[in-house]
Amino acid sequence: MTAPIPNWDNLGFGHHATDAYYLAEGDANLAQGDACLAQGNGAVAGATWGPGEAVAGDRPLSLAPAAAVLSYACGIFEGLKAERTSDGRLLLFRPHDHAERFRRSAERLQLLPFPHERFLDAVRTVVRANERFVPPAGRGTFYLRPLEHGIAPMLGLGTGSRYRVVVYGSPVGDYHAPQALEHGLRLKVLPFSRVAPGGTGAAKAMGNYPGGLVHKQQAQQQGCADVLYTLVPSGGGPPLLQETSGSNVFCWLRSGALVTPATDDTVLAGITRASVLTLAAEWGIPVAEQALTLDEVITEGAECFCTGTAWTVRSVAELALADGRVHRCGPPTLAPKLRAALRAIQSGAEADRWGWTLSV
Repeated sequence: MTAPIPNWDNLGFGHHATDAYYLAEGDANLAQGDACLAQGNGAVAGATWGPGEAVAGDRPLSLAPAAAVLSYACGIFEGLKAERTSDGRLLLFRPHDHAERFRRSAERLQLLPFPHERFLDAVRTVVRANERFVPPAGRGTFYLRPLEHGIAPMLGLGTGSRYRVVVYGSPVGDYHAPQALEHGLRLKVLPFSRVAPGGTGAAKAMGNYPGGLVHKQQAQQQGCADVLYTLVPSGGGPPLLQETSGSNVFCWLRSGALVTPATDDTVLAGITRASVLTLAAEWGIPVAEQALTLDEVITEGAECFCTGTAWTVRSVAELALADGRVHRCGPPTLAPKLRAALRAIQSGAEADRWGWTLSV
């Protein structure tokens, strides 16, 4: 059945059926085909991936009831975007970085790493197969969701030896409502981190996210757009900023420095985050990746904002604190400039001097 084209003027951020998705399967025990060598890329010696293909978008996936991913959430994902330029080109934003993070996530969860070039081929295949679903220039983007998960039947804890990579896509609009872009977000500050120290926060692991759904729902019921996780150091001291349910956080201090929490096993190394750090540094703004306390944000912060593939750059207007107080952040000054500069590169309106974009 042919999937209908959505209304470009009312996209929102949700899933729309498309014509095709990409599918490939790998086996750590095979010794033929597209072998992944252990040297240099962290893959499993002798492991192989079968040929990938684009399959009909309405074709369901099959899984054994005992598939490892169903019991143990041994799966990972990525999120990146393709965009149509005003002159008709299709551009991917930083796909090499997404491919590398996909590999790191697979290694962290003991999955079979998907080769870098295969990742690039997969996302390009999906964009080409669904070109009619890439919104017109300036009216949305095509969001790509690569997945990898263990499909071998496993009763005992483990990932098994068989793996599947799926890449699907959907046309999307803005993640937040227009008023959020205009007025900024309100975040509920929580006195605990999204994932435990020593855990899988540095990976885009499927299991990292469901536990936070109740926190986000409760925050939204209280008039907040999302939550802001903090971490109390084991030795005591003021809470340290972590991230939201799905984005990194920045604070522009009155001293002029732009600070974001350092990435570790509780904070994901966001690709939009890295882009913002590069742009700000080029503009002469001192940037730092370091511990950032909630007290510093309240007493020394001039402006706060969040970054992510889905969010791009979003200003934070207010922080709803655990004690019931509301901290009003400074007016959005830097965030709109960073968002505009980033969007100009992503859309092809400005020259890409960093090699971030890749033509499909």
